[in-house]
Parts: sequence; structure tokens; C-alpha cells
Amino acid sequence: PFWIHTPHHLSVAAEELVTALKSLSEARIGAIIVIERQVALGEFIETGVRIDSTITAELLKTIFYPGSALHDMAVVIRGDRIIAARVQLPLAEASFVSGQSLGSRHRAAMGITSGSDASCLVVSEETGIISLAENGQLTRNIDPAKLQKYLSTIIS
Repeated sequence: PFWIHTPHHLSVAAEELVTALKSLSEARIGAIIVIERQVALGEFIETGVRIDSTITAELLKTIFYPGSALHDMAVVIRGDRIIAARVQLPLAEASFVSGQSLGSRHRAAMGITSGSDASCLVVSEETGIISLAENGQLTRNIDPAKLQKYLSTIIS
């Protein structure tokens, strides 16, 4: 029956995340989403606005919509929850990015993942390309199907 609450499964969270990333990518709306793993990101979360909501594509698209009060900076995800938005991240040194001319979102993705075990997803405003950062390394042009499989394994 409809009144029985079913748990928000992690594969659903991964699906919602990929749906949001595809929409943001097609619309060329820049976004940066940090997925917290074992290392807590509390000190960074404190710089942002607490949300604590289930992951939905609609909420993520609303947060990153240009001009919204929260669209600047990063969203942090813990498990299947959006914990905070407008989170300030450390930027990797420009020299650290080996001659690639990357914007502040990509540098922030590399910065947060070089200092923690977090994963970070970035949508480029200029190209719509989706990138994944881990261990301070950036992988560009991630295939959405592979991304969903990957996210299903790390969102827990």
C-alpha cells in the first residue's frame, strides 16, 4: 500500500545522481558534487548550507540552476543523502593540474580528492563534459552507464 514507506535504495540514489548529471551536462550547467566516503568532510560541510535530504535529480538540478541561492560551490553527498550545498572546497594548485587549463570546479574536485578518499563529479559549464576526480586525478568524459555502475558501488 502507498502509506508504507519503502527505503530509498542506494541504486535509486545512484540513478537520481546520474539523471541529474545528464540533465546538467545537456544544459551546460556547471556542477560539482562530492561523495563522502570513509574520511568525514565535516570541516568543509560547515562552510555550506545544511540540507539533509534524499538524493533527487530535481533537487540537484534546482541547486545548480544558475542564479539560485545555492548554485555556487559544491554539494556534498553522504550515503543516499544530500548533506549540504554551497560548500567551499580547497583548490588544487594551478601547477598541480599539469598544464591543463582547468576551471575552479575541476581544481576544487582535484583538491578535495587529493586530501581525502572522497570522489567528486564535475559538470563543465563550457563543454557539458562530466568528469570524475579521485585521489587528486581527473578522468574526463565519463560514460553515464559506467558512471551509474560505479556510483552504485560507492554510494553506501
